[in-house]
Amino acid sequence: MSELSPQLVERVCQKLGVTNKPEPNLSGLKSIYHAWCRKVPFDNIRKLIHVNANDSSSLPGTDATDFFESWLKWGSGGTCWAANGALCALLKALGFTAIRGVATMIVAPDLPPNHGTVIVSIDENNYLVDASILHDKPILLDPEKIETNELPPWVEKVYFDDGQWFICWNPLHRHEEITCRIDYVG
Repeated sequence: MSELSPQLVERVCQKLGVTNKPEPNLSGLKSIYHAWCRKVPFDNIRKLIHVNANDSSSLPGTDATDFFESWLKWGSGGTCWAANGALCALLKALGFTAIRGVATMIVAPDLPPNHGTVIVSIDENNYLVDASILHDKPILLDPEKIETNELPPWVEKVYFDDGQWFICWNPLHRHEEITCRIDYVG
């Protein structure tokens, strides 16, 4: 994952509407993730153009700098791997302890991991911030405090079972709920 230049971070924060650099604490994470959810789309526009052109190079947005330069210029987002990679890079550049996670959107039985996500550690607590589910507020991943999570209407529930986290949510493009299982982090 590429490091973002301070100038690019400043431009990104400006377009997100985050005028003051957020502190790497829970309040700062809430601020930057809320802005992300409101301003950065989850889309496959650049990926479709790339695939339809039979381009054999890396998918667009694989590099966080490329993702943000395109978002700043055209307003395009990306799919889970690109968008969560960019979100993780931005959070790291802002001083957060952020790490990529691998998950599975369980849309059929026996699928291998197929989803990228981001976990942020603050004060010995882990928070999920996902650039695809766009749940607006960081989700605390602590089985003892799960009831403290504020979930938007499209997230049905979050639960911990057999050592793994599950997020049940309703995407706009489906009538059925999707369950996202976090398989591993790091």
